[in-house]
Amino acid sequence: LKRDRSFQFNILNSVEDEEDALSVTIFNPLGSSGKNVTKLAIERLEEIMFSYRNVGSSTWKKGLTSTPTKSIATMDYLLPFVEEDNYGFLTLDWLLQGVVQEGEYEIMVETGCGGSGPEEVQGFQEHVIAGTYDITRPEQYGSATPLRQDIIVGEE
Repeated sequence: LKRDRSFQFNILNSVEDEEDALSVTIFNPLGSSGKNVTKLAIERLEEIMFSYRNVGSSTWKKGLTSTPTKSIATMDYLLPFVEEDNYGFLTLDWLLQGVVQEGEYEIMVETGCGGSGPEEVQGFQEHVIAGTYDITRPEQYGSATPLRQDIIVGEE
């Protein structure tokens, strides 16, 4: 997502994956040095939250994910069932269908920390990424060509 600076979830994604969720993967830059999020959570880290909003809206909403027991939870990458791989990547599935309406959205990941210290080091907000959620199937416009047995030059 960060490389492309956008995302798109459409009917192809939901048919292929047979799910109504978009996998969102984040990266812990300290993961390869042995500081996984579990260790960071013991020190100061309290939450790693995924948020979204409609483009143009000022209100951020917390994303929802499904737990292994099939219940719904807020997308916090510090939930006990989220595993960090050896390279520092963590993935959660953002539940969309039935929760999020189709449209243009912005997504963001932010951290919250505890302990003492100045306000500016109590958390971090990643850059906002814009994208589209569209699962409406396209409809045919007009008639399929050729309109008759012979194709005329310019009619394709």
